[in-house]
Amino acid sequence: MDGNSSNNDYDDKTRTLIQGMVEAEEKAIAKRKKQAAPEEECECRDGMFPNGKNPPIASRRQFLAATASGAAALALAVQSMLRFLLAQWITLFRMIQAKYKAD
Repeated sequence: MDGNSSNNDYDDKTRTLIQGMVEAEEKAIAKRKKQAAPEEECECRDGMFPNGKNPPIASRRQFLAATASGAAALALAVQSMLRFLLAQWITLFRMIQAKYKAD
C-alpha cells in the first residue's frame, strides 16, 4: 500500500479494506479507459487530423493575433461609418445653406 503513513498505523482489517478500495478504483479507471479507447480509434476520424494528432489549441500568440485582427476590422468599420455619416451631415448642411441663400 503506497501512502504517507506506515503500515503499522492501521490494523489488518483496515489495510485489507483500503487495499480493496484501491483495487476497485484501479479497475474502474481501466474500465473507463477501455470504453474511451474505441471512440478515439474509430474509422470516421481517419484522415481528419495530420499524423493522427488532434488539432492544436490556439496558442497565446495566435489568440492575440486574432484579437488584434478583429479589433483592426472593427476600427475600419467604425471609421467607414463615421466617414459616411460625416459626408451625409456635410451634404445636409450644404442643402440647408443653399435653401437659406435662395430665400
